[in-house]
Amino acid sequence: MPNPFAVSALTSTVKLDSNRQGEASFSVTNNSGHQVRAGARLELAPVAGGQVSPPVTPGGPAGGGPATATVPAPATAETIKWLSFVEEGQPPAPSANPQYTERDFNIGGTQQFRVRIVVPQNAPGGLQNFYVHFTDVQLPDEEFTDSPIVSFEVPAPAPKKGFPWWIPVAAAVALVLVIVAVILLVLPPPTPTPTPVATTAPTTPPATTAAAGSNLVGTWLNVENINGLSRLDITAQGSFVKVHALATGAPPLDWGTNGADFTTSPFNITFDLGSGGKHSLKLTEFENADGKRMLVEDSLNGAAAKSFVFRNQTCTRPICFVKPNLPDLGKFIGRDLVGVTPTK
Repeated sequence: MPNPFAVSALTSTVKLDSNRQGEASFSVTNNSGHQVRAGARLELAPVAGGQVSPPVTPGGPAGGGPATATVPAPATAETIKWLSFVEEGQPPAPSANPQYTERDFNIGGTQQFRVRIVVPQNAPGGLQNFYVHFTDVQLPDEEFTDSPIVSFEVPAPAPKKGFPWWIPVAAAVALVLVIVAVILLVLPPPTPTPTPVATTAPTTPPATTAAAGSNLVGTWLNVENINGLSRLDITAQGSFVKVHALATGAPPLDWGTNGADFTTSPFNITFDLGSGGKHSLKLTEFENADGKRMLVEDSLNGAAAKSFVFRNQTCTRPICFVKPNLPDLGKFIGRDLVGVTPTK
């Protein structure tokens, strides 16, 4: 029986692009002598021993010729799904199978069938073969023609890129830098080692002490209003103490000024008034509740001494008192000596 269709392939080998895609075209002519509804189904052709095994076409020789394959690839149920018809202005196939389509042919009519090849990126590389099986849909087992076999080579999938080694290294370096920065911010800066500087030890001036007798300096007034001495004006230059004495009277009797070296307390000073007699004074400074005081003991011509209590009216120095040397201090209790607190 002659083939009802004349089928030719525009190319026997399809070269896939970098996206693993390509396209094959077939020209089909109706030689049945009557109008026909033709069905077209994509089929895989096995590859054995590096040779393409063409399908057997009943009633005629196989279309096309054998194609040589270098590396045959195993065909699976998923492989056929890489192929699909490209329909342009044709009614849809009776099923949703993209590997099958139908068209109406007039007597002697010719139509083009385009097949789209889309190979997944993870598909194994190797040679694949396919062809198109054309039939009269009214007599599919009696009138059919197979197209020439078309081959396409699937490139080996690109090797998976390993995890970049520099990413963990860069992360570790960044972490170290962050830790160092935190430590520098938290820890106090190191204390610089001071540079030794030659210095000259300051010369300590010799300690000075108050001049002996300076505690007696001032204007002293008799606070008891007892006849006798009323005022003492005392100055000192170094250890030499001068005393200007005035006695009770109107006007006050001026005894003049006399001086002596101050050695210890009480301080002794003598006023020789000629016919008025010789007065030996013993001056003892002390402190009571009312402040600074001086006990003045006056002995005339060696007789028993009269005692007076004087108050300092012009103290221009730090308060410092001399412990009174009064063996019979109790005889003054009840007078101005009440509450006396001798200095230490």
